[in-house]
Amino acid sequence: MELLKKLAEHFKVTLEYLAGTTDDTLADVTAQQFFRDFKSLSEAEQAVLLQTLEVFKNKKAPGDAKT
Repeated sequence: MELLKKLAEHFKVTLEYLAGTTDDTLADVTAQQFFRDFKSLSEAEQAVLLQTLEVFKNKKAPGDAKT
């Protein structure tokens, strides 16, 4: 059991994910890790990341711009 805990910690996934007893996909696990990382940032760092996210959300892909 201790080895499984260490593996889960190393790969930053849950024990349930390793055991295959969850419906989480790798994308879900990645999102959960991103959230944990985000929460560990300072408020100022979080603000910068949120501003960057807004820039990407508002950025139009080439060909989307109407002329």
